[in-house]
Amino acid sequence: QQYDEAVKLGEVKMSITKCLVLGIAGVGKTHLKWLLLSENTDRTEGRVSTGLVDNPIQAFVSSVESCIAGVDEGDKWTVLDEARLWDTLAKAWNIGKPAEAIVAEDKSISPQPEHQKLSPQPAHQEHLKLKAPVKTDLGSGISEVNSSSSVVADLPGSKKIDHKYINAFLNTRGKILNVKLVHFIDSGGQPEFLELLPAFVQNVSAILFAVNLSEPLDHCPKISFYGKDYQSVGEPYESLYSHKQVLEQCLRVAHATNNHPQVGTHRDKEETRVFIVGTHRDKETECSEKIGDKSKIITRISHETNSGCLILKNATDMIWAINGESPDSHDEKVASQLRQAIKTHCPDKTYSLPIKWFCLESKIRNAAVRGVISYNTCLDAALSLDMDEEGLQAALLHMVKYNLLLWFHKIVHLREVVFCDPQVILKIITNLVQYKYELAGHDVEQSSTSNGVKKDWCEDFRDHAVVSEEFLSHERFKGHFVDIFTVKHFIKLMCHLFIMVPLESGSRKYLMPALLNPLKFDANSKKNELVEPFRILFPNEFAPYGMFSSLVAFLQKSEECMLLENHKKPVYLYRNCVAFKYKKFPVSFTIVDSTAFIEVHLENVMAENLCKACSRIRKLIYKGIEKCAEVLHYSGWTDVKDGFVCSNESCKFVALPYPECSKQALCHHCSNEMTLNSKHIVWITEEGCHIDDDAESSCPSLVEEDLVDILNEISDVAPQWNGMGLALRLRPPDLDIIRSKHPNDPCSCLKEVLQAWLQCKYNVKKFGSPSWKLLCKAVEDKWGGHRPALATKIRDKYRIKEE
Repeated sequence: QQYDEAVKLGEVKMSITKCLVLGIAGVGKTHLKWLLLSENTDRTEGRVSTGLVDNPIQAFVSSVESCIAGVDEGDKWTVLDEARLWDTLAKAWNIGKPAEAIVAEDKSISPQPEHQKLSPQPAHQEHLKLKAPVKTDLGSGISEVNSSSSVVADLPGSKKIDHKYINAFLNTRGKILNVKLVHFIDSGGQPEFLELLPAFVQNVSAILFAVNLSEPLDHCPKISFYGKDYQSVGEPYESLYSHKQVLEQCLRVAHATNNHPQVGTHRDKEETRVFIVGTHRDKETECSEKIGDKSKIITRISHETNSGCLILKNATDMIWAINGESPDSHDEKVASQLRQAIKTHCPDKTYSLPIKWFCLESKIRNAAVRGVISYNTCLDAALSLDMDEEGLQAALLHMVKYNLLLWFHKIVHLREVVFCDPQVILKIITNLVQYKYELAGHDVEQSSTSNGVKKDWCEDFRDHAVVSEEFLSHERFKGHFVDIFTVKHFIKLMCHLFIMVPLESGSRKYLMPALLNPLKFDANSKKNELVEPFRILFPNEFAPYGMFSSLVAFLQKSEECMLLENHKKPVYLYRNCVAFKYKKFPVSFTIVDSTAFIEVHLENVMAENLCKACSRIRKLIYKGIEKCAEVLHYSGWTDVKDGFVCSNESCKFVALPYPECSKQALCHHCSNEMTLNSKHIVWITEEGCHIDDDAESSCPSLVEEDLVDILNEISDVAPQWNGMGLALRLRPPDLDIIRSKHPNDPCSCLKEVLQAWLQCKYNVKKFGSPSWKLLCKAVEDKWGGHRPALATKIRDKYRIKEE
């Protein structure tokens, strides 16, 4: 209703094409950005690492005047100039009449009566006062307000009508102005940034993936961080992932996101397009792998990922080759072609902003201090435009929807803060990452002495990515915070986004999983005799960016598990490998990020707790994936599948169980069929495996390898093999076939009956998977020989609870 009323005065239709530049650190993403924006920057200076996200640049797809006038000037991009934009809009809106005359003509706007004006709110009461909000405790000091409860604040003092802006939307008289923009986002290539990126960047139209033409795609480059003095900080280390692996993930994420668009979007309009841009074209001869070879590899990758989102330069070239550092006429031509391709193939995000709300956004941005503004100051701006608080809230929520600003109105203590520019948040994270690189490979005591940060703070942060309120309040970081956005605000926001998590309940120390040190994980070091590792396969066979670190935060935040410690020090705490202790059983487990899937290893588990532990840990992890996907806006990524290590020695990828039978699995990579044993099935079997808390023991499923044990227990039943087959729910036609194969040989018939049963050649969904419990029932059945004493003997031996 507020929107419908506001839009009557006129609206600005903004069409934004959001371009995100990705690639491993040092490939030349920033030079690519400036080449595409046709900016004559000094590209000969030393290297400076981009932060989590560099200040996003908005550019018109044409000149400002042509854009407002609706004239298309081809592939020209003009970097946005706020003053120039407003001057052009003023002309388009014909702002020239005296303000008083315009206000007098329009009877719908009048000065606020004196008796309706409220006295200014004292500074110490600047926070919002909610009227009976419905709260849900989210832990970590965060409470979420039910969306059905209204947010109502004590109004600050009203201000005079701002006639400059009133003129703007009165003169439009219902006009619709169209503005087309390119939103260019340059992201840092350090792995820490790739993990954090999804929390802050959504609705991307184009991904420009940069690869270094002077290096093979299989190359794992050295990762380093360069400060503003063009000097490398800390010790460089070899990336865990190659250019090819990061590209694979980029393609799979883009493709799977296209197949699972966010709720409320139209897939044909929202698909993300991917462009492979080869940088350092002038150094291609230094690499034995030429562009043609790289194109063949990328072609194979695109087929494997079924990726229809890849935009080629032409029919034969997969790569847009440029040299951004020292561009010549050829590079300028390729940049022009690339701009045109982005314009042609990439969907823009179109939204409508009422003129009054457009003016409100401008006033809010102008009044913000370092990109942050209080809610009450926004209310002052709204009152000056003759808007009430309800109108302000409607406008803010509309702008949040289209990522024009950030307002976390559902988080206690953050409702009174509006972020016009998320850089205030991103710069804190960037500073933390830079400090992590500074500490790496250096003597902590020396670093502590030089910068005044306590030694134990430095050790916690360097070794375990642990921060505290005191650590973030140090001189190194406190310059990022303002009175209305404090360290406590930042921590609460990071916990809400699963970027931070308390080390323990009530702790003042917080873990940042994305900033942990990487580890080359050896799966053989975690082998368990009782259970095989379990793998979680995501849509299109790639875990999306940010999922693993967010899942670590979710598990630590849950009441069911905690980080595994030894002598009060975390064990196996790395960016891609984290060990947990499960609180309800004496069990520990490790989750591993392999980029293609998440793997779960179980350790220190007793046989009697095996089934319950596997079932509950699996459910908890799936619950975490669902919650993390919601926070990261991966709405289609909860359709995950159970998987196991393929038995093919040359493959070792993921075998997926058949839906109709949990005993057989098929590897989609090598087409290998494998039989699952009890070490696999314990993860996925529900019927016959789930035991109540008061159960005496677990009841694992039986597999073909258990045939000899079963025959040793029930060999006396051989004369009644046919009845035993019926009691085990095998089909009579199958029993007739067994009889014809082994006439007058009851022992062989019983053996084949049990084999068919173990192979699930019956209705497993209805009767459950093979288990000692079901076997005991069959032995007791009249068709199975009616031998209750034998059934009791088996129950006692295998500790099966009698129902």
